[in-house]
Amino acid sequence: MKIRRNTILRDTILDGFVAQNLPDRKIDEPWHVSDLIYCLRKSFWGRTDPLPPTPRQAMLFMTGKGLANELTGGEPEEEYTLDGIVGHPDYVKLYPPWEVKTTRKKVDDNPQSILEMKTWMEQIMCYMRMLKVTQFTLVEMGLMGDYKPPFPSLEVWELEETWDVIEANWQEMLRRRDVLEDAMKGLGLPPMSTLLDKKGGRWECRECAYLLRCSWIL
Repeated sequence: MKIRRNTILRDTILDGFVAQNLPDRKIDEPWHVSDLIYCLRKSFWGRTDPLPPTPRQAMLFMTGKGLANELTGGEPEEEYTLDGIVGHPDYVKLYPPWEVKTTRKKVDDNPQSILEMKTWMEQIMCYMRMLKVTQFTLVEMGLMGDYKPPFPSLEVWELEETWDVIEANWQEMLRRRDVLEDAMKGLGLPPMSTLLDKKGGRWECRECAYLLRCSWIL
């Protein structure tokens, strides 16, 4: 049997997925929740001078979208808008609504491991605010399980938060939205990501398509 690596078809598959699911954002469209919970500088450049996602980023997004589609029966995400911010919870036909996440981190049954996922918590609290609910279901698929051995595993978490905390999180999102709006007016470049890994490194930067651009500025 002859085997030949087909990089052209591989790139065509990835490019097709990106074009359908991760199109360039229009410069005047509303900010999405996902723009506000990650690096604001990346969100700004994604509007003003976008670069395509790296192959690894595209594959991670493809994996997560595939899982969400499978668990929700392929139901299209519903769009919600509040204070000029757009959100797309994964599944709202049940109560509590669902958010589906994939991760490469070690998965265990300790709730503290979920609280450490800062961006997940911020995103879900945004959806709580938009839907006016205080409870949410998080479906977590660990691509590597607990690494003993590395094998996919699934956990489901029921989340509940007070309205005061949900509202405080929303006010922080409004502040970040305003930072991006000021940047769009030429009032200064947004800050880099402040999300650090356990070793103190900026984990968002490692796979970021804009890393070289940031290094020029620094």
